[in-house]
Amino acid sequence: MAHCGAFASRIYNSSSGTGVDPMLGPTYTVEVPNVDDRRGGTDGPVELLGVRQQLLPGRPEELGMFTSDQLLLTSPFSAGKDKLFARNSAIFHSSFSAAMVKMGNIDILTGFNGEIRKNYRVVN
Repeated sequence: MAHCGAFASRIYNSSSGTGVDPMLGPTYTVEVPNVDDRRGGTDGPVELLGVRQQLLPGRPEELGMFTSDQLLLTSPFSAGKDKLFARNSAIFHSSFSAAMVKMGNIDILTGFNGEIRKNYRVVN
């Protein structure tokens, strides 16, 4: 589920002749423009074709609506793991749990060691 602004640039601002990001598969190029209309679309959350795992084993390389998802699906470093997780939810849940525990052990930086970012994408 996502707000249209999170993915609109992939369906409306591409430099391709159609305006759609050429890396975006036909699954989304047909469905999304009907959901998110620039003339009067929604700012509310939109569910993107249900759970990704239900769409596999089709063509998983086409299912990255967000740029970050697309990179995970096409990167040689992560594509194999992504496909494994899609095929085996038990492995995904085990790995996800371990990652959450690991993140929970990250120390918080406070005082002069910490930083509150004005824009989370940019280091102050």
